[in-house]
Amino acid sequence: MRKLKLPIGIQTFEKMRSDGYAYVDKTAFVASLARDGTYFFLSRPRRFGKSLFVDTLDCAFAGRRELFIGLHLDSPESDWDWGRKHPVLRIDWSLSPPHSPQALTERIEELLALWAERWSFTQPKGTMGGRFEALVRHIAETGGEKVVVLVDEYDKPILDNLEDPILAAQLRDMLKDFYGAFKPLDPWLRFVFLTGVSSIAKAGIFSGLNNLKDITVDARYSAICGYTQDDLETVFADRLEALDLDAVRSWYNGYSWTGEAVYNPFDVLLFLDERSRLRGCPGGRDQPGAHRPDGEVQDRHLDLRVQGEGPGQERRQEPAAATAGAGLRREVPLRRPDRAPGGHRVRPGDAEHRSLGDGLGRPSKATRWPSGALRTGCPLDA
Repeated sequence: MRKLKLPIGIQTFEKMRSDGYAYVDKTAFVASLARDGTYFFLSRPRRFGKSLFVDTLDCAFAGRRELFIGLHLDSPESDWDWGRKHPVLRIDWSLSPPHSPQALTERIEELLALWAERWSFTQPKGTMGGRFEALVRHIAETGGEKVVVLVDEYDKPILDNLEDPILAAQLRDMLKDFYGAFKPLDPWLRFVFLTGVSSIAKAGIFSGLNNLKDITVDARYSAICGYTQDDLETVFADRLEALDLDAVRSWYNGYSWTGEAVYNPFDVLLFLDERSRLRGCPGGRDQPGAHRPDGEVQDRHLDLRVQGEGPGQERRQEPAAATAGAGLRREVPLRRPDRAPGGHRVRPGDAEHRSLGDGLGRPSKATRWPSGALRTGCPLDA
């Protein structure tokens, strides 16, 4: 039997299901979210599978049942109504993040024009938020089904411009006005889901949209992104032969949002592809020079092949110098996997911090990961 391909970097659900990639079924979370409410927010680090989950939501609400054959969402237990197909509006700020108010305005105008053309809507004059409201009402009333709105990387226009606090504040206020248009649309909205890296409280964008349910550290959704131990040993069982699973687990499986621990999907997929070397840090980027509590320098890679006398063995390399890097990185302590059983809460000194601020001279510190996240093994990566 031919091996399924490793889905390294795949963010499209249709491609995942149609082109022979191994897929970890996350559709039970789709059913749970749709059953439990309407407005949700999820924060996770980049390269953790947020975009793939957003695309899965898109395909599910659009009624593309053929992509879900054999998955939880196509089972009677999910209670998913495939007879209803909802119009879906997608916003993905990671594709072309704006770097000026004009660029942000142009991007929103492009989206409004694209949606208006698709649903045969003549845009009235007025603000972008007002036209968005009119568009959503038109789509719901003419199509007979409520609208689904999905926003991926809601905070990227702000985070990409933090070095200019005034610009970041301008972009934040523009996004705040636009997102605020969602709230009066409740009668016409079926489901709203936003993802990002930073905390919604820190970003200060959603004061107008104050009915969002933040599931970032909800134990029920801890494994909504990432791979659990069972996922790894079942979906990728054919790639685990001759590997020291205890060593793999101690290094990668230390991410938790107050619930079930998960593997960083991007890095563990790279490791399974290389089959011999453990990458230095979750997030896809090695961090040579990070120091352990005992003063030793953490090497870039750890050999995880089962060789001779037992578990994986460290391969020594000449450590590279740690550098700060544009003021957004700093050297952080690295807790060894064998000294961090079970996980510990992110604290200053453990995690990289980045000032979100409010652009008005009142900085606020927030971890690059959502507040309250748990991790073991490595400092946080960008």
